Amino acid sequence: MNPRRLATILVIAAAALLSAAMSLSAMTSGPRTADPGTAVTAPAAHHGAREAAVVFRYRFVRRCTLVPVRRAGKVVRRNGKVVKRRVCKRVRVRVRVVVPTPTTPTAQTTPTVATAPTVPTSPTTPGTTTAGTTTSGTTTAPVQGTITVREFSGPDGFALTLSASSVPAGTYTVTRKVEGGINHNLDVRPTGGAQVAFFGLAANTEDSQTIVLTPGQWTFRCTVPGHAAMLASLTVT
Repeated sequence: MNPRRLATILVIAAAALLSAAMSLSAMTSGPRTADPGTAVTAPAAHHGAREAAVVFRYRFVRRCTLVPVRRAGKVVRRNGKVVKRRVCKRVRVRVRVVVPTPTTPTAQTTPTVATAPTVPTSPTTPGTTTAGTTTSGTTTAPVQGTITVREFSGPDGFALTLSASSVPAGTYTVTRKVEGGINHNLDVRPTGGAQVAFFGLAANTEDSQTIVLTPGQWTFRCTVPGHAAMLASLTVT
């Protein structure tokens, strides 16, 4: 074999071995990737710094698609083109969120005076709060029940019904059921007040939202033009 060709082959082999060794070293010493759905904590840069935790949360988004319009089981065409309508649904998606985690700063040591007498510490009485310490927190109100809203086409036309006519004030899950292939939406608000919840256009679907009902009269209605008959009232005591 030509010595020059043999030297070239040896150089190429050595370069390949060096690249493989560097890749293996990076794989064994690099940071590990956390499984989806678990929190990942980043190391603190120094004392008193904040650590970051990666968590996955869910939120609702509105997604719309175009579907062909059908009449009597046939696709409607106009000037040779398929007529389409917009259909929107609320879907739940997973979102990656970075949450900073506060850390307790290192307490500073106060120098002790040798000549100062030691004062005994008085015992803490149960039920009292030590000065300088503050405890805070949030309380989530429990869901008191479910209110079902049906939107459908009845013998007399479009209709909207509620599973209850009167409920006590509190937090409720409002479940909207759209029966049939006609699109409806749902507007929820105190009578004469601002909108509290809104369900987008949908057909043959079921979705829900959690809202807080305050005392008074509440109105549930479909705001699609021509659907004025789809209106119901709820008394909250």
